[in-house]
Amino acid sequence: EYNHLTSGCPKPFEKFLFHRHTAHAIGQQALLETRAVSAPVAKKVFQKYCGEDFPYEKVRQERTRIAEEIIAAKTPEQLWKPHLCQTLETLRSQGYVMAVASSTELDKTKRHLAHAGILEYFPVVVCGDMVEKGKPEPDIFLKAAELSGVTPADCIVVGDSPADVKAA
Repeated sequence: EYNHLTSGCPKPFEKFLFHRHTAHAIGQQALLETRAVSAPVAKKVFQKYCGEDFPYEKVRQERTRIAEEIIAAKTPEQLWKPHLCQTLETLRSQGYVMAVASSTELDKTKRHLAHAGILEYFPVVVCGDMVEKGKPEPDIFLKAAELSGVTPADCIVVGDSPADVKAA
């Protein structure tokens, strides 16, 4: 039932998805609802599906450790989606102001963008630790628009999660 979520995932991350050390089964719906949301929202979702005793902080720390290992082991080219740099370069050359709005903490987000070799494309980086309400609330995108000097109505959001769609 999780094949589409783990397809192409390195084995350590796949192991995490199926890890039962918490004695809680983490279901597909919980995983989908916690994609790219703030930590407080994710904790509530996991408690809803897995029970109030779900050890969210422990699981989050383990997931973060595994993700950091995976990212650190990859070259910038391995992190890019197809045509990423060409797209960013085209948008920049046409005068578009680009920003990143991530639920991840600012220092980690900037470190990941720098490791991927694309931080230079984003003069504005807004993260979950910079706003009161994280995704799926719109605060993070509104702050990115404000810091970019662009009205929200003139922004285009490119996201990869249901939380991005709701927040936009």
